[in-house]
Amino acid sequence: MTSNTSNTSNTSNTSNTSNAGNAGGGSRFAFADRADYPFVDHPGAHEGPPYAATLNGYSSRNWNPLAYAWLLLSEFASTDWVTATAISAPADTQAKIEEEIEALKNLARFERADALGEIFAQKDEFVSYFMGLIGAAPETHPHTYALMYTACLYATLVAMHWKNHFGRKRPSEIEPMLMPPVSLPGHPSFPSGHATQAFLIARCTAQLFSGNRGTKLSDDLTALACRIARNREIAGLHYGTDTEHGFILAGKIFDHIKALRDANTPLAQFEGLVAAAKAEW
Repeated sequence: MTSNTSNTSNTSNTSNTSNAGNAGGGSRFAFADRADYPFVDHPGAHEGPPYAATLNGYSSRNWNPLAYAWLLLSEFASTDWVTATAISAPADTQAKIEEEIEALKNLARFERADALGEIFAQKDEFVSYFMGLIGAAPETHPHTYALMYTACLYATLVAMHWKNHFGRKRPSEIEPMLMPPVSLPGHPSFPSGHATQAFLIARCTAQLFSGNRGTKLSDDLTALACRIARNREIAGLHYGTDTEHGFILAGKIFDHIKALRDANTPLAQFEGLVAAAKAEW
């Protein structure tokens, strides 16, 4: 079975914002108006100059979170992230491949039926799962929402680089009987993009909290990331070593960001977003 290169919807979860809502872009409601008597002409409505004295100063709170994440991606991409995130490929001996494939067969036999709901729900988008876990919504915590998508984009950039570098075939290309229930993403298997994204989201979100709550949420966020990543194995889309190295890669990305901060060369826009997200709690 070859990968489906025409399907771009499940290459990452960064393109889908519909499941969790749009935190920015102005009004979140739609209103009917009258063509022959528009509200702007209603007696008693404000007359005179506009409220704002200037056109500049667009609030970060009103940005669409995904658009804001793209803005911050260029800042991260300008750093030496390739060197900082270097990983080694697992030893793909024949015995190791057979062992990994057999493990995926067992997951398909015994766990796939129960996991199908989550597999489909998390195929293209899972930021909403993390928002639900911490009890947040895009409207109430827009900067937290934007931070999650920023982490998602950082992880996507780095994961795609290493996927291209190693070029590992998907499990179902080795064993077609795995027959994943969703379309194969049109890119290599190693490391797992979902795992890299989910674990980096967990790390970046955990830093917003402190004390006992912070400890518990950090554990819960990591547990959710593990579940999301494992669902990809149950679906037959990833080997266990794809997931393991996604976890490692997320740690390297997070450590790279921290190293820049410690070297007094922080990602200014990213740090500003983290500060704004902390202020929401």
